[in-house]
Amino acid sequence: MRNYLSVMFLAVLIWTMYTNSQQPLQTTQAQSGSIAGYITIGGKPAAGVEVVLLKLDDKGSRRTQIASLKAEEDGRYRFTGVAPGDYDVSFSSTALIVPKQGRYGQPGRTVKVGSGEAVQSIDFNLIQGGVITGRITNADGVPVVGQTIKLNKTAERGFSQEFYPANHNSLKTNDQGVYRVEGVEPGHYLVSVGVSYGIPRSEGESGKIYKQTFYPGVTDQSKATTVEVKEGAVSGNIDIAVGNLLKTYMVTGRILDADGNPLPNVRLGIVSMREDGSVRTNGTGPWSSDSSGEFRIEGALPGHYQLVPQVDASSNSYGDSIDFDLRNENLSGIEIRMTRGATISGSVIVDGNKDSTLPDQLSDLGLSVFMPPPGRGMDGGSSRSRVNRDGSFKLSGLRPGKARIFLTSFSPKFSNEFTILRIEHNGAERQEGINVGPGEQITGVRITIGSGTGVIRGEVKIEGGQLEGVRLYVDYRHTKSTPNSYSVIEPDARGRFVIEKLVAGDYELLVGPMTVNVTGDAGGKTMGRMPTVKQTVSVKPGAESEVTLVLALTPRE
Repeated sequence: MRNYLSVMFLAVLIWTMYTNSQQPLQTTQAQSGSIAGYITIGGKPAAGVEVVLLKLDDKGSRRTQIASLKAEEDGRYRFTGVAPGDYDVSFSSTALIVPKQGRYGQPGRTVKVGSGEAVQSIDFNLIQGGVITGRITNADGVPVVGQTIKLNKTAERGFSQEFYPANHNSLKTNDQGVYRVEGVEPGHYLVSVGVSYGIPRSEGESGKIYKQTFYPGVTDQSKATTVEVKEGAVSGNIDIAVGNLLKTYMVTGRILDADGNPLPNVRLGIVSMREDGSVRTNGTGPWSSDSSGEFRIEGALPGHYQLVPQVDASSNSYGDSIDFDLRNENLSGIEIRMTRGATISGSVIVDGNKDSTLPDQLSDLGLSVFMPPPGRGMDGGSSRSRVNRDGSFKLSGLRPGKARIFLTSFSPKFSNEFTILRIEHNGAERQEGINVGPGEQITGVRITIGSGTGVIRGEVKIEGGQLEGVRLYVDYRHTKSTPNSYSVIEPDARGRFVIEKLVAGDYELLVGPMTVNVTGDAGGKTMGRMPTVKQTVSVKPGAESEVTLVLALTPRE
């Protein structure tokens, strides 16, 4: 009898563990909420589709799956026992086109659940994605292994936007040179493999690099054949034969300080451009000067480049960008001369804190400063400084201009509840920025930060149309803070958002403009989606302020 009971207990325990893995952990009955909705595919109930519930961490950047279930025969689903918090509702299938309206553009939709709240109508009208498949070979017909396929969905007047499937690994060719990409949005695509400019990341067999080749095997994009993808259909035999391997080259030089001495550990950013100048890419990598001030950049293709030295706080120096053209040979002898920079130092205090020592939760607090660029195509440079426990800071390596100071962090777990309330120097407020002369040493800057108990509870309403596949943002800032020092929050699937721990005062809220950046033969273009909505909200200590931001969609020619 005892053995029978033990077996029954074990069976019940296993069943409980299984059901808990499928459903959110139960909370108290008063707190227990739910999320429900209706799912269709092509307008028909999506019976049996697996729906997943992912819990967002405090920062919202990490998603942890806590439950899954299958939609019922009529396409309905319902998660129960949902604790208060932020969640993403998404799907396990990579063959479906899922809206990327989850937090930070991840597949799914974000839902904010209050204590005991029953959230309804989190609906999805999904599309069965298409498939593009083919084989990549070299000039001898040998399979090209481990290369990444690029899919560019064509847009108006020669512009295109790169498409990334839910399963990024499907873009890689296998040991037979075959690729198969599922979940492709219906439309017309340029399919290519290889690179055309810049410093490509080595991939595939032995880091082989091929010239960018478009289907059906041409290197001139204007001669490429677009591939039509239809809902739920397979576009097969999209084969590409690449040409000869590309040869890459090396760029070397050295970085010197203002007195002509070697300057070590200065990081370099690189802007690479196609030879015709139509496309440019900003990149960062492991490039920096060594103990002798020398730097080496390997694996570069011919083209136009710009080297951008980063601000070096340790030597209090900055440098200007250097342009050069790389032909079919190695390039050496590049010299970057850094200039002695200015500094800004002072102290940070917490509003209402009698002790000058910063609280423990501010141990990773930092400041960053933005300097305007000296000319077109150049980098103004930025500098960061950790704030010490006694509140002191020092920003170094600044070029002349108006310095605008912002709060930053040296830890991803840092709370963003604090904001800059005042910036003072020589008895005057400097919210608009501090004028910095060449090599000037500015001291005694006083920065007051604070957090409060005010709350803004808001909603974004859309009138005059619908927005499909567009992520909304709400930017907010205290009107007395540094101009353009906005924080960002994303509304959930119902357009709702909550901003907490705000200091008293007026806040400026912005929605939009939403934009999509596309590139093509005609260069880069920003395609506007909606008008900007701006509103001011007053916040009082310990009180909630409610706001509704109305986004009116009007047809435009």
